[in-house]
Amino acid sequence: MPLYEMMPESFRPIAQASFTDLKVREREDLQRLLRTQIEVLEDDLYVLSEEFGD
Repeated sequence: MPLYEMMPESFRPIAQASFTDLKVREREDLQRLLRTQIEVLEDDLYVLSEEFGD
């Protein structure tokens, strides 16, 4: 599903990228941020657990 940024006069497509392209790591970045900002997820979602380990 494509994502768009809403501009004052139009929508601008956001280029598709992978975590690797964005230099984001699931365990080191996403889990850390979700611990402090869980509200970015939908209200109907349930976060079951966090993965720990190397």
